[in-house]
Amino acid sequence: MMHNREQLLELCCQVRTIMNEEAAVLLPDCPIQEYKELKEEDGIPHLGRCHINYTEWSSGRFSQTSIASETTLIEISLTHPHTAESLPVAAVISILIHEFAHSITPIRRYRSADTWTIYDGHGIDFRIQYATLLKVAEKKGILCFPAIQGKYSRKFLSRLDSLEVIGSSPRFHTQPLTTSEGRCQPKKDLYRITIVNSKNIRKLVSIPVCEHRTAAHLLVLAKSKFQHRYSKVALLDGTILSNLSTLDSLCKESSELCVLVL
Repeated sequence: MMHNREQLLELCCQVRTIMNEEAAVLLPDCPIQEYKELKEEDGIPHLGRCHINYTEWSSGRFSQTSIASETTLIEISLTHPHTAESLPVAAVISILIHEFAHSITPIRRYRSADTWTIYDGHGIDFRIQYATLLKVAEKKGILCFPAIQGKYSRKFLSRLDSLEVIGSSPRFHTQPLTTSEGRCQPKKDLYRITIVNSKNIRKLVSIPVCEHRTAAHLLVLAKSKFQHRYSKVALLDGTILSNLSTLDSLCKESSELCVLVL
């Protein structure tokens, strides 16, 4: 089922209403808008932003915890920041839930000299809230992930945030999952590509098929997988792919494409 931007944002409001039937903490009743900034951190693009005003802090000379706050706006990406293609509904919902988790997680700030610095907010308290909300979403049929070892672990949440894992949304009629090797992706329309670096370390990635997928997308995934920036993608025979080379024809020739990053 395809959704336009207005329908996706309305769907997000529906998700909030449904989750508030079950969530232990009431989710913020604030506007939800599209996030359009292009920012990255350690090679991972930002996919959303939660605007929070912290109004009260615990007492402490060098460390304080927020005890009162107001969420004024939530922004979420509806398209992939590198390809501009529409994100699957389940991916949009996962981003939304990530921002919901920020809105209900107390944050810490630390004092150095006369300056207070707010911690980035992705610590264990955040991950607990994030996992708890994902479980609520699964219980309500909003999202679905296969029963795999390490589900809701730090690694799983990280893969979810980087769009390496995409579930399904039974309640909103998206495609079913395959649990093969624990990957949360639709059975069809999936590229399976092995990326190999100069040390012959191999990483298997699965990404949804799109005619606009290019070699440049593999460079982004390689940076995330190997924590190193690469500039070229090559086939095993040494053929260098341009950044605009589409993956569609290559993947049709082989169900298990293998490429080198240089």
